[in-house]
Amino acid sequence: MKKEQIEYTVLISIACIVVLYVCFIFLLKPQWGKFKKNTKLQSELTVKLENAQRKIRRLPALKKNVEKLQAELLTEEKKLLENEFGKFVKMIKNATEKSGLKLNKISPDMNVAIPRSEFYTEKWVVIESKAPYHVFGEWLYELEKQSSYARIVSLSVKSQKKNMGIHDTKVTIGFLTKSDTK
Repeated sequence: MKKEQIEYTVLISIACIVVLYVCFIFLLKPQWGKFKKNTKLQSELTVKLENAQRKIRRLPALKKNVEKLQAELLTEEKKLLENEFGKFVKMIKNATEKSGLKLNKISPDMNVAIPRSEFYTEKWVVIESKAPYHVFGEWLYELEKQSSYARIVSLSVKSQKKNMGIHDTKVTIGFLTKSDTK
């Protein structure tokens, strides 16, 4: 080859390399960055889509669970007493009949209405009696069997020598009730 042809070939080669470099820097590299960014975004969206589809497949089971829990809640709410002192007395007297406890006094604690949530309130009832320990214990047992929404707030038992075996008892019971504002 002649010297001019070699120079011409080298010059064309250098020009081609420069053109390819310019194309790579200004065209290919930005597009490659966008491609990588879109690939990453696509994989993130694919993961999110799969998670959403998995949650959608779980919806029927979750709906059944919600319905079951709502039914259980309604069943439990039916066990709650209405906010009436007479219903408390009826439950207390029912327990006394089964245990043989003799009541001296039943009175509502009018100053106590503890809100337990937006829908429930706790009302207190004070009961006084004279009884042996085992009769009083049997009465508490019978009362707890009737409602899992009654709790002993305070209990006082006094024993005196003159009343051997029979004790003065005073118990405050909290009854969970439906709120009037429901």
